[in-house]
Amino acid sequence: MMHNGMPPFEFDVINYWSEVKLDIIKDYARAYSTIMAKQQWCKGHIYIDAFAGAGMHISRATGEFIPGSPLNAVNTIPPFSHYYLIDLDSKEFQNVTVFDGDCNNVLMTEVFPSLLAEKFCRSLCILDPYGLHLNWNVVKAAGQSCTIEIFLNFPVADINRNALWNQPNQVKPEQAARLTAFWGDESWRAVLDVVNLDRRTDRGAGLHPERDLCASSDICEPRSDHR
Repeated sequence: MMHNGMPPFEFDVINYWSEVKLDIIKDYARAYSTIMAKQQWCKGHIYIDAFAGAGMHISRATGEFIPGSPLNAVNTIPPFSHYYLIDLDSKEFQNVTVFDGDCNNVLMTEVFPSLLAEKFCRSLCILDPYGLHLNWNVVKAAGQSCTIEIFLNFPVADINRNALWNQPNQVKPEQAARLTAFWGDESWRAVLDVVNLDRRTDRGAGLHPERDLCASSDICEPRSDHR
């Protein structure tokens, strides 16, 4: 059915693990905002969602509507000072800026520069890509800022399905290029050797981000102070 000449909006149907993820992000954002709101030196704390998506989803388990991460964010108590939501039609609301476009470009050219100009502000950046749609330079810039905290959902399914194959020579070049952009360089090919060894020895299959990311030396060291 058409409404005012427009096709009906279709909400994503999400599985239980996506509901758990939304709850984790919501609880973490509330704790983060509670802590930062009490810091007298902090001139503001910002919420960034690089893959904001719809404000509502449908639970596959119950068939009911459940709030998405953007709606959870703007309802956080105490509230954040400002919200940047990327992935929707570009609009401006009170203390909410919504961008339409590639988050890799928007974050690096629109959002991060304005945040890094103010050293007494802090930001929580949610990086929850649908797949290999995030470039490493975004993660690196956030980490090296030492003022932007990131919450990264590692797209293991897309990586294992399209790039980390038992026969690497059969991986399509464009898929390998996507993983290189996400990883930052081609050192993931060394990880692939370990993954395939695991598969051959029945020690596990697929990428293990909690282990493999530890090999990266390009992540900012934690600061000893909180400012």
